Amino acid sequence: MITAWTDVGTETLWLRDFLPKEIPVARILTFGYESSASSFYSDGCAETIQKHAHTLVASLQADRLLMGCEHRPILFICHGLGGVLVKKALAYSASRTSAQLEHLYGIFVSTYGILFFGTPQNRIDIANWLVLESIQKSETHRAIRADNKLDTSTKKDSETLEIITDQFAPLMKQFHIFFFWEEVRTSFGNWSGFIVEESSAAPILDNTERSGIDATHSRMVKFSRTNSSSYRTVIAALIRYCRYAPKVIPRRWDVAAAALARARSNEAIELVGLDFDIHNDRLFHNEKNVSPVSKRIRSRYFFPPPTTTFDFIGREEVSVILRYALFPSETASPVSEQRVFVVHGMGGSGKTQLCSKFAKDNQDR
Repeated sequence: MITAWTDVGTETLWLRDFLPKEIPVARILTFGYESSASSFYSDGCAETIQKHAHTLVASLQADRLLMGCEHRPILFICHGLGGVLVKKALAYSASRTSAQLEHLYGIFVSTYGILFFGTPQNRIDIANWLVLESIQKSETHRAIRADNKLDTSTKKDSETLEIITDQFAPLMKQFHIFFFWEEVRTSFGNWSGFIVEESSAAPILDNTERSGIDATHSRMVKFSRTNSSSYRTVIAALIRYCRYAPKVIPRRWDVAAAALARARSNEAIELVGLDFDIHNDRLFHNEKNVSPVSKRIRSRYFFPPPTTTFDFIGREEVSVILRYALFPSETASPVSEQRVFVVHGMGGSGKTQLCSKFAKDNQDR
């Protein structure tokens, strides 16, 4: 994997030699896997990609837990088919919301940005990938191009990559995405071509960035100079993402925690054998028939702000007004329409604390 990112002439690995100087606070991790095109386009490639994706999520989550940085923002930098693996990994992480697996969900929540270098997004020329791999292994490209049986056998399995793209598409709005395409053709002896065409590597989509890299597909992630225009474009994007990610990811974690808490609450209600909306049943409108469990159901959406000060005192006169406005009679039946009470005041005057304290005191009503 390191070889794919290292400039052969200078032995420069920009992830190691340049990036730490540009972004000193970054933790730079690499993930190694069987990256040959044949492994992605062979029989059972769906299982192969899935195993790599599961391993990536599990390894990354384990490292973040052991290093005490589970909530730190994540930026993925992907080259070629590695981008397909990352898309599958994020789709997998986004679906891990059960109580036993929600720790894996954190990878999806923490991901802020993704840089795709020459990753096919919508169309794949399998033959070119296999020719490139053949040349890199000092094989003749004629042997691959003439092997029609190989092209045919991989056609069906290439549909797996299209399925992964479809799984990833609904998640894209959660991330900042930068597409890069190769601007120099790869030579295959007596002919040359692009491994991934611009239209596939960098589709024109809303809320995504795109740029060409002045290099072939294999050299587009091998930067040897910090003053090249391509490198400056890449590093500027990473610096920008690192600047804003710490402001966004904590809010995502708050939202995710609330959503997971609601899911756990709903699961608990189902476990006790009660219908999800049983509090709306006529039998339970009579307070004499309301059990402690059903009372808790009425407050299942009670999620006060995490910054609530539980020893808050004062504002008793306002609390009385608020209580009378929302609950005009202790004996009257609950009102069917929603009641709204507007609390306003200067910043820092205690509006949030007042409302949180009132909610806490009246959560069983």
